[in-house]
Amino acid sequence: MPGDIKVATAQEPTLQRIEALVGRRTESDRRMGYAWMIVPLLPLAAAVAIGAILAGILASIVTKIGNLSQPTTAQSAIEPIAGGILAAYGLAALVFLGVSFLGALSFYYLMHRRNQHFIRQQLLFSTLHRYLLSKAPTSQNVVQLGFLSEDSAYEERARPAGLWALLFVFLTPIVSLIASYSLTQDLRRHQELQSNYQAALIPSLLEAGFQQPNFPPRSSRTR
Repeated sequence: MPGDIKVATAQEPTLQRIEALVGRRTESDRRMGYAWMIVPLLPLAAAVAIGAILAGILASIVTKIGNLSQPTTAQSAIEPIAGGILAAYGLAALVFLGVSFLGALSFYYLMHRRNQHFIRQQLLFSTLHRYLLSKAPTSQNVVQLGFLSEDSAYEERARPAGLWALLFVFLTPIVSLIASYSLTQDLRRHQELQSNYQAALIPSLLEAGFQQPNFPPRSSRTR
C-alpha cells in the first residue's frame, strides 16, 4: 500500500480494514509443505508393494505344489499359504485406507486454503472499491474495480472442503481428476482476475489522489 495510506489509518477505519485484510495473508495463504507432494505417488507405491507381496506368495505356492507327494503334506503346506494370502489382502485393505485418508486430508487442505484465499481477496476487493469510490466517484477505473469485485464473488465461490475430502475416500480416482482439473482452472482464472484488478487499481489510486504504488512483479510474489 502507498505510504500516505498507512499514515492515514488512524483516522480512516476503512483503511484499517484494508491493512487488516492484507495482514491476514499469512493465515489464508499458508503454503503446504513439500512432503505433501508424495501423496499422489502413494497409491502407485502401495500397489507395487502389495503386488510384489502377492507375487511372492504365488511363487511360493507354485514351488510347494510342485514338491508335494502326499495329500496330508499338501494340506499342511497349503494352509499357511492361504493364511499368507489373506494376510496380504488385509494389509492391502489397511494400506488403501491409509492412502485414502492422506489423500482426503491433502484435498481438504487444498480446498480449505483455496476458499480462505478467495474469501480474503473478495473482502479486500470490495473494501478497496468502496474506499476508492468515496475518493473518486466519477472514475471509470473505480467502476471497473467494482465489476471485477462482483465477478470474483460470483465466479470464485467456496467449495465444500469436507465434502470433497469425503468423496475422495470413496471415489479416489474420479475425485482426484475432477479436483485437479477444477483447481487448475480456478488458478488460471484467478490469476487473470488479479491481473485485471491490478491494471485498474493503479490508475484508480492515482485518480483518488495517492502516489504511484510500486507493486512487485507477479512472478516474485506468492500467489
